[in-house]
Amino acid sequence: MLLGIVDTTKDNEEPLIVVENIRLTDKDIIVYDNKSITVKFSYGGVDYLKFFADKLREELSEMKEIEITVIGKANLNEWQGTTKPQIFIDDYNLRNPVFDF
Repeated sequence: MLLGIVDTTKDNEEPLIVVENIRLTDKDIIVYDNKSITVKFSYGGVDYLKFFADKLREELSEMKEIEITVIGKANLNEWQGTTKPQIFIDDYNLRNPVFDF
């Protein structure tokens, strides 16, 4: 897993974090079908969330094994005395590792 930071300081925006080559299976992914579709998965002790994720949900429904690279913003989720790191996904790139030769 490679981490990187996209420099957006010129515009005083929040920095974006890049996490590459996250390997998952369809069982690692949770889809919440509430007012908007939310996709969630955990990897390396970090929760990754994509809100309004209709397209991502559709793409994931066709895959059993997934490799995803995400670009997003860091966040901390504090709930019932526990703090856990999160990344809110802004953009992503999916690849199906089944087709690797």
